[in-house]
Amino acid sequence: MLKVNGKMLTWAREDCGLSLEDAALKLGYKDSKQSSAAEKLLHVEKTGEISKSSFTKAQTTYRKPVLTYYLNEPPIPTSVGEDFRTPESASDPRQNNIVKAILSNVVARQSMIKELLVTEDEVQHLKFIGSLNMSMEPETAATKIRKLFDITLTEYRKGTDYGRSFNYLRKKIEAKGIFVLIKGNLGNYHSDVEVGTFRGFAISDEIAPFIVINHQEAKSSRAYTLLHELTHVLLGKTGISADVGEDKVERFCDRVASLVLLSDHELKYFSPATELFSQLSKDISDFALAKKVSSTQVAYRLFQLHKITSSAYRKLCKFYYEQWLSSKKAERNKDGGGPNQNVIKKSYLGGIVDFVHRMFESGAISSTQAGIVLDTHPTRLGNFFNNATPH
Repeated sequence: MLKVNGKMLTWAREDCGLSLEDAALKLGYKDSKQSSAAEKLLHVEKTGEISKSSFTKAQTTYRKPVLTYYLNEPPIPTSVGEDFRTPESASDPRQNNIVKAILSNVVARQSMIKELLVTEDEVQHLKFIGSLNMSMEPETAATKIRKLFDITLTEYRKGTDYGRSFNYLRKKIEAKGIFVLIKGNLGNYHSDVEVGTFRGFAISDEIAPFIVINHQEAKSSRAYTLLHELTHVLLGKTGISADVGEDKVERFCDRVASLVLLSDHELKYFSPATELFSQLSKDISDFALAKKVSSTQVAYRLFQLHKITSSAYRKLCKFYYEQWLSSKKAERNKDGGGPNQNVIKKSYLGGIVDFVHRMFESGAISSTQAGIVLDTHPTRLGNFFNNATPH
């Protein structure tokens, strides 16, 4: 028998427009001499005690994330914010339905974390949320972000690994109270969402701001996407983004994110060889690696500065995209030896692991609730907590 919030069971049922009688039938309850099926479901909703089989049926029938049933209050319906994608980006019905399910899961997760911060008296109103505005020059906004999050480009660019640079940036942002999650499916690769449909998602909230990055995003572009979504948070604009955005807010976020990592001044003195395409693509790739930005981003900026032609830019985009596809294919074809799936999942969750660990140790949440937030079985929590930051 499971223990959930009965009030949330009632809300989920009513939100689907189901009566007690109809829902009881769908959840498998039957009339008996002692009570009707509807009365049995009413008892479950009052006590919050429900069998595993009935709970599984409730999830399917009510179409709500598991996290929902452990909240004290329903998540705010408008919290998914604005859709900043182009119509083309949101045109695939199947992919779009998966995106909706991902966002529903993220919103429920954010609601639970926010609720924990409030009930455990750990609320710190983050005054910098909404501190940017669209009237700012992108250069000014970029400088403000570097200062606010103590981002040092020298440190960011150390080494030859894009992953290290992303982690440096992520830790700086999480240290300020923003949760950063990497998620682009519903728990298996069959539900992977392409970056063209969903690149990132931002919840701009003063108590528990969230940033989500699609795990399909190229590692060389994750820092840029993180900063793009961070700009959304600082603008006070909750919403979803795709690979291409034509909205003025998207263009502003793109420009700011790019400038945080690479100034126009630095690009001014970069003059790649343009005679041979092979040399041009290599020069840009080498420069991009040194600055820890994507080659496509550098090519776009060079095009904006009229340092390369539009045809060269299009050819470069195609070339780098094909390179990325080849690297993805090679990664999929690796025979074992890759990182443990628990390690991958933990890295995707980031600072959420430490937060849940601390809440679990203090008794604020049960092992079941901790497992739900971390999307793992309660018996496997040790795999996540063994190397969590001690408190």
